[in-house]
Order: sequence, then C-alpha cells, then structure tokens
Amino acid sequence: MTSRHPDPNPEGSSGIRASGTPALDHPDPPDHWTLPPALDAGRRRLSLGGPYAALYESRPPGLSRFDSNAHPLLLIHGVHLTASAADAAPLFVRCAANRPVLAVELPGFASSSRGHVPCTPELMAAAILRAVEHVRMQGLRSPVDVVAMTLSCEFAARAAMARPHWFRSIAMISPTGLEGGRVEPYDAEATAGLPLMRGLLERLPFVDPLFRLFIHPSTVRSLLRRLSGLDRFDRAFVEYGVAAARRAGACHASLSAFTGALRTPGVVELYARLPQPVWIAHGVRGLSADYEGLARIGPPSHWTVDVFGTGAWPHFEAPELVFSRYEAFIASLGAGLRASIRPEP
Repeated sequence: MTSRHPDPNPEGSSGIRASGTPALDHPDPPDHWTLPPALDAGRRRLSLGGPYAALYESRPPGLSRFDSNAHPLLLIHGVHLTASAADAAPLFVRCAANRPVLAVELPGFASSSRGHVPCTPELMAAAILRAVEHVRMQGLRSPVDVVAMTLSCEFAARAAMARPHWFRSIAMISPTGLEGGRVEPYDAEATAGLPLMRGLLERLPFVDPLFRLFIHPSTVRSLLRRLSGLDRFDRAFVEYGVAAARRAGACHASLSAFTGALRTPGVVELYARLPQPVWIAHGVRGLSADYEGLARIGPPSHWTVDVFGTGAWPHFEAPELVFSRYEAFIASLGAGLRASIRPEP
C-alpha cells in the first residue's frame, strides 16, 4: 500500500447483472425532465427494467485525436439528502476537456426515477454496470476508471467485482465501511437496514409532502455542513440540492439510506477483494473522518491512500491537490494517461 499523510492545507461473484436493455442513442429532449441538469453535459435515461438512472456524458471535441483505447472516467455521487451529479462537478469539469467522462445519478436521486423505487445495494450496483455497459456500446470498450463518493463506494465495489474486466481502477472519496468500530462479517445478501423502521416511516400519511416541507436552504446548508465538514457552500449548489430533494418521491431513497438499507455489513472485506488498483482519499473532519479500519485490515499493496487536511469532500475543499494526487495515481497505472487527465492550465 502507498500511504500519504495529511497535507497542511472473481467475475459474477455478487450476482449482479447489467440490464441488457439497449442504451438510448440520443439524450432525452429537455421536456422529459422535471429537474434542470446538474452538469453542463448531455443527459439521458438508462433503463434498469422499471427504475431508471440518469447519465451525464461528455466527450472532448475531436475525440478521434485521442487514443481510441482511452479509458472513460465514470463519476458516482455520494449518498445524502440532496445528492446529485453536482457532487462530482469539480472532477467532471476538469477531466471532460481531455477524456470521455460520465456521471451517473443513482435510482432514487436527483434526475433518476423516484417514488417507491426498491433502493438496495444491488440496484445501485446494477445502475453502475448499466452506465458502463452504455459507454461500451458506444465503442469505448477500454476498462473504465471509476471515482465514487461516500456510500456509493460500496456500490462501485459490488459492480467492479461483478464485472472486473470492465473496470481498470477504483477511486473512493471518503468511503464508508472503514470505520474503526465496524467489525462485521461480509454478507452480500444482507444490509444493515432496519426494515420495520423503514416500513413504519413509509406508511406515515403524507410522508412525501411532509418531507418536502422539511427541505429548505437553511436545513440543507446545515446538513451539508455536518456531513462534509465544510463551512460554506456555493449558493447555486445549495439551491440545486433543494430542488432535487423536493422532487416528488425523493423521500424514499433518503429513508432507505437513513434506515441503513443501502449499507452492506462487512463491506471492508469486499473492498479487500477488489483486484483493481484502488485509490482512497479522505479528510480528517466531518462525519466521514474515522478510518481506523484501514489500519486494522492492512490495506493491500495495490491500494494508494491519500489523507487530506480537509473535510469529507476534499475534491471541493482542495480541488487542485486532490486532482494532482488522483492524476499521480492514474499515472502509476502505467498506461501513459498523464496527459489525458492533466489539470487545466
């Protein structure tokens, strides 16, 4: 394992399958969406056999000038009340000029399907596989590099174990499951959820409108501050989060997360099984600052761990530093991609 200290400033094993539904050839027209785009990029729906995921994609102008074997970058937002592809905006903007970049919005969040979506780790992993399947059907068949955030790191690990040859590297920003107190056996079929509590909350009269009443800018700022360790947020980011969380049916994914239905017991064991090179980036403030579990498991030699003197969203708080460390990780893979993800001048 390569580890840096804080800056002063087997395939099919999970039983997950890609949906097999052909990808859409063109982005949906704007009137198909009830929420404005989170990123300045094309947006489309990817069917999951009922629910759907929203996918943003961008290719640099004149892609033919780039290596036809370029590895696409797939970004996956975190899991929280106002989650959307905007969580990944700093990385998306920096990388989109130089390589194919995609950002998926998982079912139940932002522009993806809402309502009584059966939010499970398996569904989230299937959405990730569906996004990779889509880009492969577009002719970019090289394994992808993935950057996932917080709880979505668990879903990315499931997907990467299900189709290991589709993934070249796995980057995790503030991953869950590495807390010092979480010593559990891995069980791919179980969750840490409280089904009785979730069922009770789901049956409350008017749960959706009551949830929307709870969502306002001051509440969102407070929750984001507590989650990330950041003191300030861009006004547009907060307003978009409010709009996303007020969509009809938005409460259901949040209730799933709140009651633990999206967490996998012993997921650290799944992380340790990943055959791909792994990059872990985390801060020292906020709710996602406990990583004592890393020392307990003795991370494998193909892992790189970068610790930043930030909160749980280092790519927002120290974007230049985080980007340069990620670039160094990509360069270490030996594929000569340093120029393909270079920072903006």
